Amino acid sequence: MLEGLPRNVGLEENPPINYPWVMADMIERRYQEALRRLSSGSSKVYECANFYTPKDLLAVQIHGLMNQTELEQASYEAARDLLEARIEEQPKNGNMHSSLGIAYAGLGRLDDAIREGRLGLELLAGHLGPQLGFRLKDLAQIYVMLGDYDEALNHLDHLLSVPAFYSAPYLKADPTWNSLRDNSRFLALLEKHGATAVPLSPAP
Repeated sequence: MLEGLPRNVGLEENPPINYPWVMADMIERRYQEALRRLSSGSSKVYECANFYTPKDLLAVQIHGLMNQTELEQASYEAARDLLEARIEEQPKNGNMHSSLGIAYAGLGRLDDAIREGRLGLELLAGHLGPQLGFRLKDLAQIYVMLGDYDEALNHLDHLLSVPAFYSAPYLKADPTWNSLRDNSRFLALLEKHGATAVPLSPAP
């Protein structure tokens, strides 16, 4: 579908088309293509009402999958710097706090990561719109990065129980959850929410 788009469609428009394309490339292990796509356009962020994702937070996942440790660290630091500056301007923006939690987790700042991830969720003030799915995904990702798989799975279970842009088949393919591939609770969660027909992507 993405490849069939007219050439005059702006890939960096809001919401961006490049964001899901980068994720598709990452899932298919087309890492160089994903990095090339990330570097296109002048924007440093994929942003819409439901998320605020610095491109560096996507690049860092790709560098990690390619075992490029130094580039991975530099991308976390760049994402942190950008997000901290933006949050000073918009302190009540839960999307930014949620993404900052991921950056802090990558930098080993455990307490800061959990605080920001939870704040991103709390700032929704109980709203059940599309943002909820993104915030639950981000908090689950933070806990996975910090090695707290039980807490991560609690949030993934919640995520798959509400209307959201994420589904069990997508989580099954997404390399974000590679460390859960052999986790029996994760596999049971995927089966519970209808991902049994999708082959499990092996970790690289």
